[in-house]
Amino acid sequence: DSSCQKACCSEQSCKTCSGKFYTDKCQAGTIGTCAACPTSTSCSAGEYQTCGDGALSKCLKCSNAPENSAYSEGSLSSECPWKCNEGYMKSGTTCVATCALYSCDAASSIPLKASTLCNGTTCSSESCCTPKATCGSYIGASSDAPSAKCAAVKDAASDGKVWAPMEASAGTTLYCKGTESDDSSCQKACCAAQSCKTCSGKLYNDGCQAGSIGVCSACPTNTSCAAGEYQTCGDGVLSKCQTCSNAPKNSVYTETEISWSSTCPWKCSEGYVQSSEGPSKCLATCSIYTCSKAKALAPIPNISTKVGADDEACCQDIKCNELSTKTALPESALEQGGCKTVKNQTECDSKYVVSGNQHASGEGATIYTACTWDASQDLCNWDYHAHRNCVF
Repeated sequence: DSSCQKACCSEQSCKTCSGKFYTDKCQAGTIGTCAACPTSTSCSAGEYQTCGDGALSKCLKCSNAPENSAYSEGSLSSECPWKCNEGYMKSGTTCVATCALYSCDAASSIPLKASTLCNGTTCSSESCCTPKATCGSYIGASSDAPSAKCAAVKDAASDGKVWAPMEASAGTTLYCKGTESDDSSCQKACCAAQSCKTCSGKLYNDGCQAGSIGVCSACPTNTSCAAGEYQTCGDGVLSKCQTCSNAPKNSVYTETEISWSSTCPWKCSEGYVQSSEGPSKCLATCSIYTCSKAKALAPIPNISTKVGADDEACCQDIKCNELSTKTALPESALEQGGCKTVKNQTECDSKYVVSGNQHASGEGATIYTACTWDASQDLCNWDYHAHRNCVF
């Protein structure tokens, strides 16, 4: 070394290269060689290097990518390749936000396509969502009102339920499934099979039918039921008119009083009177009894309200009027022979005798018999014709 080192070695410049070549391995002991510039880089994504006229640079940081993007690989120039981040779309040299970045309220709106561009870098419900139709626009503002829309639902409701508008809580809006106010979008989104509205006390459910769960209404003070019918009301139910059955035979139900129970008001039919004792009955009076002319009977005057419906109670002999100008013998005369106690014709022709079961025992008809003078015997005798129940 001491004899040859500096005699055989000298300081020299690295090998000069030009064009698309660079000096490779110029280091202590060699001036290097000219190598062709590489066609790809070993730099990481977001880094670049240059090559030519003898120099291959180190990896340098790229700075050409816009906001909301990322470098995709290394480069041999400062224009490094990049792509927009997920949710952004390339527009010229910028990355614009798309609706893929925005979450619409699923209850009240429908998202547009994810590729829809937002307003610059800001996404909002206005640029990315379409509002759903509201149930108010479909069935009307009042969900308590009967709705033909809900009544038209074809699916059968479960027992005891009806299809009716859904009710939103205060401050809440009910939405259809889509943006149109039509059956396919709104019908089953705004209607549900529901139980009739529950009412208690002196209230009944009014209007629970297809389309409405009804409302609680006060029990009416009057009824539309006919005489002889009644209805009940309360705890949610107003019954239909039902037939009364408490009136006895020969009576009629009255309309003078409204009945809210099965005990309906009644009165006896014309010609009948109500019994004063025991179970209520309507007893026939003489006003509806016809006395038989074939039996030579006529109605007893002024006894139309008398209870009874037979000859004994209601009829008198048709010839009772023949006695109207005569007077009755005293009861004591009956025991002494009746008419035979009279001794002269004038008095005999003016008298009659009251006899018979009723007179004697309190039962049966009372018999009225005229006195008649028998000239052949010079005797006041009993007439052959006995009259019954005569009233003068």
